[in-house]
Amino acid sequence: MIRLEPRSMSDLLGKLLCRSVRLSTNIDIAPEPITYRGLVDDDNHLVVTIAGNEQFALQTAAAMAMIPYDVVTDGSYPPYELYEIYSEVTNVLSRAVNESVPNRLRLDPSIRHSPIDLQHIIDQGVLAAAWDLEIQGYGVSQFGVWFLDRQKPN
Repeated sequence: MIRLEPRSMSDLLGKLLCRSVRLSTNIDIAPEPITYRGLVDDDNHLVVTIAGNEQFALQTAAAMAMIPYDVVTDGSYPPYELYEIYSEVTNVLSRAVNESVPNRLRLDPSIRHSPIDLQHIIDQGVLAAAWDLEIQGYGVSQFGVWFLDRQKPN
């Protein structure tokens, strides 16, 4: 079972984004497929999905790249570039996941698992944690971490 501590996740995100952040528990999260990122084991089996709403991807990427959020919301900055940066955000979030699992997981290197595979973990897996994330100067977004429970029948 993956146990993610809000304090360590908050510290990790605050350091990564160089911003004050606040996490609060959210049990009603609706992740959007464009934000799905998978973590795989050494055999490239999909084990974890990290996902959020679109604001989570855009706000964390913009904050990490030090792009003012109003530039993102007015369409001046190409969103596809932000999604590349967002993959780096989820790569760093995988560190927090790795602190709670016995075997090292890594971001799916080629993002070769389909959104359907990632959605399967959200639908059939176990929600380890879900939060509202408030980033100073960027607003509030939502994200969660789901894992495949190999003991649970699919």
